[in-house]
Amino acid sequence: MNESLISPFNITHPTAVQTSLFASALFARFDPSGRYLGVGGTNGTAAIWDLETRARIRWLEGHVKAVTSLACAPSLRNSSRVLVPDTSSIQLVLELSMIARHKISGAGTLKGLDFAKSGRRLVTNSSDRTLRQFSLPTYGAPNPDGEFLDEELEPTHRFNDPINKTAWYGMSYSPDGEWLAGGAADPASHKIYIWDISNDGQFASALDGGREPLWHPSKSSIASTTNHGNILIWHCPNPERWGAFAGGFEEVDENIEYEEKEDEFDIEDEEEILKRKMKAEDEEVDIDTMAEDTTRRDTQPDKMDVEDEEFIWADQDAEDAEEFRMKILMQDESEL
Repeated sequence: MNESLISPFNITHPTAVQTSLFASALFARFDPSGRYLGVGGTNGTAAIWDLETRARIRWLEGHVKAVTSLACAPSLRNSSRVLVPDTSSIQLVLELSMIARHKISGAGTLKGLDFAKSGRRLVTNSSDRTLRQFSLPTYGAPNPDGEFLDEELEPTHRFNDPINKTAWYGMSYSPDGEWLAGGAADPASHKIYIWDISNDGQFASALDGGREPLWHPSKSSIASTTNHGNILIWHCPNPERWGAFAGGFEEVDENIEYEEKEDEFDIEDEEEILKRKMKAEDEEVDIDTMAEDTTRRDTQPDKMDVEDEEFIWADQDAEDAEEFRMKILMQDESEL
């Protein structure tokens, strides 16, 4: 999509289902590139799905029972390598050292955790049906004597469902760390709740469908697995702003405070007024010749014959006419 048609004021978290994969899956995992999706099935097989073609491209068999865990190796040559655990052959590949231990009071049993991409924030899922977010301190190098940092952490935000008291199946941060998604463990609700971390953890929206929110590594997209084994791919539809191409209009990418000019919305243009003034000043004014006033037109009728009694009224002015008086006739009594 053309980036000039996308409004920067639109929401950036997933809100609608883009596609559904019928995979008979227990869970799903993105590979580091975000193009492929590893799926663990209930029949003991793992599959690789291509999200661009919406097709299954590889089957991985060998397990007798359901696959319960799966991870994609971040290889530079092949980002679609999948590691499936098998207890029959165990090999030590990495040894870890403890550098810190944090106690979370009042949380109960921890059921899961997830780090933000920056590594500075941590969210935990506890048995008390509350998600807690923590800001992690700066850790030093491992101590050769085995000493480590031991302190209690206070959560910066708490996320829960105060109405339904819903437990949480899983949670996940967005790639930019500005959104947190939590999947409800209630099989009847099938909801994914999204909070805005950048806006003091306010609740943003709830998605109907799926229980395990899995953010895309680089896009505003979520993959969630339903109880029926289907995988829902959520995305953020961006409405195109064709008004950006309308003539006479200009769109801005951020809110600005506009100060209008004193005569900005006057009917007449200043340039036109100035042109008329300059033109009038250049014209020569003749003060010697008397010009006939043509604005006043003679509305009187042409001169007519005064003997024509039918048109005498046209030459008379109503104000100059004498008032009509009835003639009084007097008769001498001697004549009676």
